[in-house]
Amino acid sequence: MTDEPMDPRQRRTRARLHEVILELAASTPLDSITVADIARAADVKRDTVYRHAGSAVALLAQALEAEIEDLVEYTSQLPAMSETGESVFAVPERAMFEHVAKHADIYRNALASEVSGPIRDLLIRSSARALTAHLERHPEIAPLVGGRPATEAERRMFVAFAASGTFGAVQAWLAEGDLSDLDAAAAATLAAAPEWWLGRR
Repeated sequence: MTDEPMDPRQRRTRARLHEVILELAASTPLDSITVADIARAADVKRDTVYRHAGSAVALLAQALEAEIEDLVEYTSQLPAMSETGESVFAVPERAMFEHVAKHADIYRNALASEVSGPIRDLLIRSSARALTAHLERHPEIAPLVGGRPATEAERRMFVAFAASGTFGAVQAWLAEGDLSDLDAAAAATLAAAPEWWLGRR
């Protein structure tokens, strides 16, 4: 996530706006939240909200991405192979489900709304960024395609397939899963992943 440098006052304002949009989105359909609602709850002017995000959905995506960013960075630094017999993705996968469970009402409200695109795209994009970095660090893990090394375009397809599948797993889990069992959610998602991604000895 890239942002213009902010002074301490701007950072405090953004943190407050993130707090407010997370509170509102947990109890209100995302397409019903207005910039005026956010400004009123944060005790700022609407222009202040617009300086940080162009809409409620953009502000929510920004707030959620701020929480996910450390997880993306962690995942992008993983080794190719685990030393424990678990997948190298076991810890970050569980952490991702922990993030979603923490904000389950927000994600349910957002993904059920008519303006769900940016939230869906956030989850897919964050996963894709981490997986792309992992594959760039460890190109030797990629499978052959028709007996030859994968092209760059095919590597992007690998990443897109995995990132979109993870998003689908999150959606299914929110709809039907036991949100208290993070280990089972992570294990189920990893069980569906191709073995070459997983880095298990």
